[in-house]
Amino acid sequence: IAVIPPQAAAPSAPTTAPSSALPNVPDSGAAPANTDILQVPSNAPIGSAGSMGNVVVPADLASAAGAPPPPPSRAAALGLFYRVLVEAPDDASQSQVRSLVADAFRTRHQGQVMMQTGAYADEATANAMAEMMRRHGFEVYVVDARQ
Repeated sequence: IAVIPPQAAAPSAPTTAPSSALPNVPDSGAAPANTDILQVPSNAPIGSAGSMGNVVVPADLASAAGAPPPPPSRAAALGLFYRVLVEAPDDASQSQVRSLVADAFRTRHQGQVMMQTGAYADEATANAMAEMMRRHGFEVYVVDARQ
């Protein structure tokens, strides 16, 4: 039985360009001019701006003029603009609200503790929920979240 040795692998291509393909770089050590790079003007201020005033950045950027609005709430993103809020300042009234609307939850509106009994896409459905809560003796508000 004769063993045939494998053929020698072909030499791989060079990973760098031959020196004849490189651009002619001046000996001054300066980088070659590249028209794709924005040049910095020679009179650009560096360090202190001298007599120029300071730029004041407000601590709360959301209150800055021209600042983008905050992102919408999840309810608003879903188109649920009408919130039904029920006055329920104590544990007893909150328990009574939950007995009528099991997934009602506590929230604050204009500094008051309230229970939100729903969020709706249309005002008529929100008003129907509000009317049901009024029949049970609660003070109820339908709040348009867009305002």
